[in-house]
Amino acid sequence: MQKIFDVVLIGAGPAAVAALAALPKGLSAAIVTGTGAAGGKKMSGIHAKIRATAWERREPPGIARPLPFKESSRGMLCDSAVIGGLANYWGQQFIHYQEDDTWSLDIFSSYEGYLQTCSKVETLFTCSGGQDNKHKVSPLTDTYVTHTPRLLTGTKAEPNAGLVAMRNCFTLLAETHGARLYSAAAVLLKSTGAHVCIHLADGTKLTARRVVLAAGVVGSLRLTMASCAEVQSVRLTDHAPYMFYLLDNHRIVKRVCDDTLEHFNSLSLERVEENRVRLFASFYRMSQAPIGLTLAALGLPPLFPRTCPPKIVDLITPIQVWTAISQMQYQVDRNAPWACLISRPELSGDEELQRFQDWLSTQGFILRRSQTLPGYGFHYHAGEISLDGAHFQNSPDFIRERFQDRVLCIDASILTEIGVRPLTLTAMASAYEAIERMHWNNGEQ
Repeated sequence: MQKIFDVVLIGAGPAAVAALAALPKGLSAAIVTGTGAAGGKKMSGIHAKIRATAWERREPPGIARPLPFKESSRGMLCDSAVIGGLANYWGQQFIHYQEDDTWSLDIFSSYEGYLQTCSKVETLFTCSGGQDNKHKVSPLTDTYVTHTPRLLTGTKAEPNAGLVAMRNCFTLLAETHGARLYSAAAVLLKSTGAHVCIHLADGTKLTARRVVLAAGVVGSLRLTMASCAEVQSVRLTDHAPYMFYLLDNHRIVKRVCDDTLEHFNSLSLERVEENRVRLFASFYRMSQAPIGLTLAALGLPPLFPRTCPPKIVDLITPIQVWTAISQMQYQVDRNAPWACLISRPELSGDEELQRFQDWLSTQGFILRRSQTLPGYGFHYHAGEISLDGAHFQNSPDFIRERFQDRVLCIDASILTEIGVRPLTLTAMASAYEAIERMHWNNGEQ
């Protein structure tokens, strides 16, 4: 007789980590990681940071099923296919929202409850910039303040794990639950009476009383479309930053950053008005970045692992900037060989960005300003589905109703709106809260 699991978790990224942390002990659990779907080392069009980091680790890039954009020869949407998710490639900023920011009002009953759940997630990790989020804030001008980035640097067991912190935390939590891991990707969900059958790419079939869908926004939407023939289109939103390259005459980073922090992401800048963050910017110190990243960005082999360039490169400061309207929206239609870029902001129409650019031009010479390539913001959220290709609804609500509360989507698809600060901590806290709210009965239908 086939085993019936109390819960099958689909995914292995930050949302899955939060789910495992919140999941009650004693449940029979299986985890579908999807890591077996990872693409080969020669997969084309991969983001330079993913390519360089994977090359240094001598492992394939942790992405799968790349989907190009109809409107662009560059950029793509893809599934995460690595333990720890895309947190393997970026230093995750662990910073919560201000009280008047948009902080999942439909998920948390109060701002205090939101902060409490953020704290539960934070206890799994170690962070730079202050464990309690009370990082030093320094006024830079009457308009902008700066602080040391609050970066996820490790786990309690391995404080200096760096970019593999999320991976290590996932592995430890999975072992704590005694979960059985399956590397093949989930390709279909099907209701079977009181249970859900999960079909994997290698032909394996799992049966569960509950399914927790945490495959990342792209992966969860694709699985929803594959499992529900009535779904004709899916959409998602990407909080995609603008990019500046500054010839830093006034050495902003040198003047105000913490020189003891040896990290590529060296400074955070914000404009806060009426307790709401209006603009968030990350300043990067190129001398702390692996030289392989620069080579990969130029389309060259990411050679010289763990080697950093000379400090003279710090004359040029890359800056990523997020505002409330720096968001792109993508759509994928059933059977389409590409994704479509539905909307993107006009640079000239973002007043917050123009204000920042005017100030930045007084600090040095702006060599270049650009927008992120489609799909490369990697701050996906607000998953939606359409039954007719025209009218869209929230995808987690749809799939929960479709599978009669037996499938719960908890990744950033559930964030219908977000604030301007990076969303990782808020997304994980939302996933944690969603699991805590569920009623679990061991071995009962």
